[in-house]
Amino acid sequence: QTLDVSSNLLVQPPTALEFLKNLTHLFVADNQLGSIAPSFGSFSNLEVLQVDHNQIKEFPTDVCGLLPAIQELYLGFNLIKGPFPMWSGCLTQLKILNLESNQMYGTLPEHFRNLTQLRYLMLGCNSFSGNLNVLWTLSELRHINVANNNFDGTIPVSLSWSLCRLKRLIAFGNNLSGP
Repeated sequence: QTLDVSSNLLVQPPTALEFLKNLTHLFVADNQLGSIAPSFGSFSNLEVLQVDHNQIKEFPTDVCGLLPAIQELYLGFNLIKGPFPMWSGCLTQLKILNLESNQMYGTLPEHFRNLTQLRYLMLGCNSFSGNLNVLWTLSELRHINVANNNFDGTIPVSLSWSLCRLKRLIAFGNNLSGP
């Protein structure tokens, strides 16, 4: 089941969501959502959640319990502040994670290595820092955007074989260096 209420004037998720327990795709992008309230519910079958281009300031801390089957999570272009979410490490089926253009900071946590299915990672236009070493272990990555952050460290020579599926690395506007 799919529900698409994108590009409206919603300030909160539709109340009817609580009755849609078999929902697999939910699109509420480009609205005026300020949060995703706990009443958002638990969607054990939800695979795609697109809530980008809203005014969300934080995301529920129990994402793993609320969205156990999530594969694509789009949270870009919101007002999310703070460090990289701790819940990210338990979303082991995640293939796409978009957190770009928020107000996030801090380093990429070690538990990020658990995202072994991750293919697309968009973290651009935040204030993340530290090195990117944890990314070089994610062999399924095809697209990485870490542009306009404060990352440092080196881009390894071995990148071409450790990330052999990588098609695009966008990393301008950082403090990275070569081998």
